Amino acid sequence: MLETARLRLDLPVMEHAPLMGIAYKNSQKELQNWMVWAQHELTKEDAEDFITKQIEHETDITFFPVIKDTSQFVGSFTLMLDRESTKAYEIGYWVDSTLTGNGYATEVVNELVKYAFDELDSKRLFIRIETQNEASKKVAKKCGFKYEGITRNGASHWGESGTVDLEVYSLVPTDIKG
Repeated sequence: MLETARLRLDLPVMEHAPLMGIAYKNSQKELQNWMVWAQHELTKEDAEDFITKQIEHETDITFFPVIKDTSQFVGSFTLMLDRESTKAYEIGYWVDSTLTGNGYATEVVNELVKYAFDELDSKRLFIRIETQNEASKKVAKKCGFKYEGITRNGASHWGESGTVDLEVYSLVPTDIKG
């Protein structure tokens, strides 16, 4: 199990489904700006299905951070193996909107960086962020990720164009050990 000073990073279990549902409901309006999947309500069955898929997934690793003192669900963070490269993982995440601004995303991403480089022997980590998502760009920069550039039409979007541009930030072991 991974931990930070304030958080315990749990692997998904079914008991997280109702907590995830509450955090999602708190956050759906904000998440809709960035996540295609947030355009719809999250049912209990949807949450359980997501958790089942994360438990069964062979290459991606999802963590549900909870506040140690209160056991409050913070959000969802996933290390997704990039099958097109060697030992590279994309970090994807969302945080309960009632908890943003407390440094939880930065705290968890820093812990995932250590885990990916030390335990998974990752050679590269990256975060793809919609160009308008200033909060996620701040997290990437605070965690030492380097700006690489823009992937044009890099993700699906529900807007007029159907796609959005993504800024790419990456980190390699020498960035933090060198």
